[in-house]
Amino acid sequence: MGPQFKEKSSTTRSFEPILRLLQVKHTPECQHWAVWALANLTGVHPKKYCPLVEQEGGLKMLEELLNSSPPHTIGRLANKVISQCVNFKAKKNIELEGEEN
Repeated sequence: MGPQFKEKSSTTRSFEPILRLLQVKHTPECQHWAVWALANLTGVHPKKYCPLVEQEGGLKMLEELLNSSPPHTIGRLANKVISQCVNFKAKKNIELEGEEN
């Protein structure tokens, strides 16, 4: 697996430039880099980046990418991002329910 982003070196406030690369169908390398970056960021710092992916429509874009039958590695990474964000949201909801009780 490639290097992972460190909190100090990553000051991402918007995924819009990365999410645009998901739509570059004529160059799979662009899509691959985009899903790789999203998978790393949401895996290392889900609290910071999963809400950002969701707020900016990234989950929908990843679903659309998966529906276009991308190469296996791109699909695997896209599924990883979706899974990490869904799991983060579920964990957050469980924690909120625990605070209410």
